[in-house]
Amino acid sequence: MLAGLPSINAYVAGLWVRARRYAYGIFVDDYEGYNSDGFWNAEDNPNWAYGTYYRTAAKVVFPKFDVFFVFTDVIAQTGRPYNIAPLFTADETLLTRAEARALLGDLDGALVDLTYWNRSHGSSPGDVTMELIRSVYGSSAQYGATKKVLTPIFNEPDIDYDSNTDKEYVIHAVLHAHRLETIYEGLRWFQIRRYGIEVEHVHEGGFPDVLSVGDLRRVFQIPGYVRGAGMTPNPRPEEEI
Repeated sequence: MLAGLPSINAYVAGLWVRARRYAYGIFVDDYEGYNSDGFWNAEDNPNWAYGTYYRTAAKVVFPKFDVFFVFTDVIAQTGRPYNIAPLFTADETLLTRAEARALLGDLDGALVDLTYWNRSHGSSPGDVTMELIRSVYGSSAQYGATKKVLTPIFNEPDIDYDSNTDKEYVIHAVLHAHRLETIYEGLRWFQIRRYGIEVEHVHEGGFPDVLSVGDLRRVFQIPGYVRGAGMTPNPRPEEEI
């Protein structure tokens, strides 16, 4: 694991050491991340199977990927660290199927998939039941914070996301698990866009930054060299123009 590597603090800090404003810190970890309340640590699922390696207000590091090292000079013991991130995994595919089953109304099938996922991630995992899902995602409080409001951009007429249905609860559970499964991979942004989730960043020394559902900044800007060739840029708030 990461802790067995020499000079591991250099890897933990890295270029992210200055990213205090938007790094994955304690606030996100406690209320929306690994340390938040989820179906894996409720009732007969008491603990998450893995711990964090490094935890401060500015940054929490979860040992998801081992760091490898290639020596460029064996005598001087210098070289470059790197890691390998699989782009297609069975765990993410399982959660994708759970989401699809939930959207199609097959909640029992979605719970089976969540149970499989939970058994490989919890320290004392039990079955994921509808009662368990309701206990965690069936109120206005979720992850220990305010429950996320889902306003999907895709057409799903059979789901009223304001009606507190079992279907909605299961989708919340899948999105929560997917967020943890794909941490550091950048895939959370696709869920934010697909389900119209508002984003709030609480950073050190400042007020929360909120990216609302209708914020123009949710669409990435076209690169400068492309705009320089004549392509119209994506719109931005007036204060940024």
